[in-house]
Amino acid sequence: MSQTLVPERRSIARTTDGGRSAVTWSSPSEDLWVASRSDAGGAHFLGFIERSLDLFHAVDGQGVGLGRHSRVDDARQAVLASDRAVAASAPESWSAAGAPVLAVRDLRRR
Repeated sequence: MSQTLVPERRSIARTTDGGRSAVTWSSPSEDLWVASRSDAGGAHFLGFIERSLDLFHAVDGQGVGLGRHSRVDDARQAVLASDRAVAASAPESWSAAGAPVLAVRDLRRR
């Protein structure tokens, strides 16, 4: 099996999301689009879209399928909506969630 490397084509499609940095859509091959967002911490993978049998299969940054869409714009919206849902569910620390916090000395037998 051989693999042909093709030069990356960046689209000019950038979308902004409520003060967050713009999403960049790259197209490393003809039927593949990859979404990423860059900030001070680096680039973050948001998901991808792959065309198969005239449908566009959207997958989020965690590898979860977001469905097959008849239009690439609908698939893009699914990836962007998934990113917004992840951003809205920021993780809490154990203590903020109400879990008891114990020091190591509290775990030792007395």
